Amino acid sequence: MSPLARLMVAIGMLATFSWTLLPAAESTAPLGDPDAEAWMTASRDAFAEARWSDALAPTLALVERFPTQQVYSDRLARVYFGLGRAADEAAAWEKFVKVSPTPEDACPAIGHAYFRAADRARSLDAFKRCRDFDPMSAELAYYLGRAYQREGRHREALETFREAVRVDPIHSDSRVGLASALLRNDDPAQALAVIEPTLARVPGNPDVHLMQGLALQRLGRRASARAALEQAAELTTTDTDVHVALGILDYSEGRITDARTRFDRALALDPGRQAELQVWLDRTAEAGQ
Repeated sequence: MSPLARLMVAIGMLATFSWTLLPAAESTAPLGDPDAEAWMTASRDAFAEARWSDALAPTLALVERFPTQQVYSDRLARVYFGLGRAADEAAAWEKFVKVSPTPEDACPAIGHAYFRAADRARSLDAFKRCRDFDPMSAELAYYLGRAYQREGRHREALETFREAVRVDPIHSDSRVGLASALLRNDDPAQALAVIEPTLARVPGNPDVHLMQGLALQRLGRRASARAALEQAAELTTTDTDVHVALGILDYSEGRITDARTRFDRALALDPGRQAELQVWLDRTAEAGQ
């Protein structure tokens, strides 16, 4: 599972259970305010049961009545996430950032919300702000590096991943990001040096094995590359990049049928990569004739 997919799962789980972490939040209404008390009960109960549509109106009312209580803007953002309303989610996180003493708690969700809303400029800006909220967080630097990569700003991505690893040398996602940036920069030897210390710490992370395999492949060490890539494939069956990497390795070794199977699987997993994969599908079709 990719880092982004893992994040989405984590956000969903947190949306279901985070109300239990803030028991004091419901005591902010003045005594004798029946409307506020009713909103609190309705919002809390619907949120706890993931009834997002039912939670929306009372949570909106709470945000309007208590604009400085970040717990309600936090909850509103998570409700919008549950409803799939990314632009509204981002706006709710902005409210949270304005009033919370810990604005980094909106991260990286705020950047992902803007990205899902197809506002890439604000998404990148949000990830920059998140990094600045806590410059000592490798996690937030990592997400900024990924945002730079998505925008094709590879030099800035490389610099950001380097900083993330400097801040926290054992942060595995940052090392994966740095290795990928180094491979993009045509430095497989350094990419391998960056990723290998992570193998013993997180042997169950397929991204680590993928980066190792790609670096070894670029260095011409095919047997070792295959071992690493097959280890990644054992850990995940749904990572498109793993299938593509193995397909390319199969093709280079003349295993055309195996390569075709890998590329077909990759396309099924991510139809959006049709143009990239069509080159390899054409090559395997020609070689198989």
